[in-house]
Amino acid sequence: MTVLSRVPTAILGAAVAVVWVLPQTAVALSPQEVSKIAKTFTVRIQSQSSGSGVILKRQGNLYTVLTAAHVVATADDYQVLTPDGQDHRVNVDNITKLPNIDLAIVQFTSKQSYPTAQIGESNLATEGTVSYIAGFPNRTEALPESIYNFTEGKITASASRPQPDGYSLVYSNYTLPGMSGGPVLNEAGRLIAIHGRADTAEQAQNPQINPSIYIKTGFNLGIPIQHFLSQISQSDIKLDFAAPAVQPAVTKRSADDFYLQAQQKIDAEDYEGAIASLDQAIRLKPNYVAAYLNRGYAHFTLNNSEAALADSNQVIQLSPEQSGAYLLRGLVYSLSGDTIGKAPTEFKQAKALAQAQGDLTTSQTAQTMLGTVTKSEKKSQTSPALDSSIVRSGLHIANKDRERITQELPTLANLSCQEQNLSSYLIARMMLRMLAPTDRFDALASQTTCPTFIKDQKKLLGKADQRIKANPNEVNAYMERGLIHAEIGDNSQLALPDLQTAVELTRSQDQKQQTQGVMIYLNRLQP
Repeated sequence: MTVLSRVPTAILGAAVAVVWVLPQTAVALSPQEVSKIAKTFTVRIQSQSSGSGVILKRQGNLYTVLTAAHVVATADDYQVLTPDGQDHRVNVDNITKLPNIDLAIVQFTSKQSYPTAQIGESNLATEGTVSYIAGFPNRTEALPESIYNFTEGKITASASRPQPDGYSLVYSNYTLPGMSGGPVLNEAGRLIAIHGRADTAEQAQNPQINPSIYIKTGFNLGIPIQHFLSQISQSDIKLDFAAPAVQPAVTKRSADDFYLQAQQKIDAEDYEGAIASLDQAIRLKPNYVAAYLNRGYAHFTLNNSEAALADSNQVIQLSPEQSGAYLLRGLVYSLSGDTIGKAPTEFKQAKALAQAQGDLTTSQTAQTMLGTVTKSEKKSQTSPALDSSIVRSGLHIANKDRERITQELPTLANLSCQEQNLSSYLIARMMLRMLAPTDRFDALASQTTCPTFIKDQKKLLGKADQRIKANPNEVNAYMERGLIHAEIGDNSQLALPDLQTAVELTRSQDQKQQTQGVMIYLNRLQP
């Protein structure tokens, strides 16, 4: 997940363009109308790590942009790309980071006339109201150019108490890296928050065990604009914005407060603490769908399969269109050989719902897991027990749980041996060498020897030789031959040339993650 001074004291210009705080009684606009408005004042802040921003004010030729502080966190050559395609240099000395809140002010000068955002009342953005987000996603293989992106969603939570870094508004909009600092708008097209934290948590796994899984946490967070107005009204920053009315002090925590508290604990990998906070949220709001879903994922992370299944069932009962609940239920089913046969149906349902809702992250994860638990007719069939062990191994690696992965990998190796699955056996042994405590590896390795593979070693090496002759640049062929020497033949010296060749090939093919993985294995193989 992407998470995480000074302003010139004299503002030049004879005419001051003041952005008024307007009441939200205006007629609701269509999404197309809101997008058209947002596109006029949403900018891209370009640097080594780009983000988005909102034009808030114009004074003569001086423009003030509001963005997330982490977008401009380091000294860099920043430029603001305005909607007309023009680049504007930013003076780093004039970037102001607000205290105790993840917001920053950026300024640029231009003789061109650019519209400014109208400010709404974020305190009226309550659960169920419409929210829109605009911004410029970072370039990816699928998105070679950063283009304006606009998404529709709903407010799912609004904390009654201040939260760390100011993040108190939660919404369901789908966002991408690079949209941090962009505007969160209400149905009248008025600014109610600055987007800063995305709701996707990446759990990277060894791709040879199981491709990366991306699980949506449900925490898509923004900083209410009222927090910004309160900050500048209490500081020396002079921007002539109207200060919000003083709200009465809140003495009791709301369900949303506990929900957001759980987010902080999940960020800190305190899943037990997150469950406790979500328990409180559900106690105050018994039909809190998002809280059940996140509690289910927290239980799943802790291997509390029954509790995770119960929460996923509860979400589906309350909100049958929640794709994340089907994904969670499929993951739980995948962990046991007795229930893995039920998983494909859940992943298919998660994928279908996510695609219909425009949720590419959940759709891709569901497809990944569907490919993991279902076998092509062209491939040799494996048992449900081996399939489940593969999934469990990948998830333990994703959660960086060394104790559980150390317990699971011998099971994976022995099942692979029984079923004569060379690929998963070699991977299990490789990961065991990389992840098991050094003082325990020999004992664990002795429990996972495979007499059949030892007997057929020459035959296995011959097949690897043929693959290399057919394609001298095939990384996996060198890896396989090297692992056969090291993990079946117990001969690290014969393994080294092939593994070093694999490193060279991954470097030349710019496969940084694979290079790093092979290097770690090499270091464990020859300490």
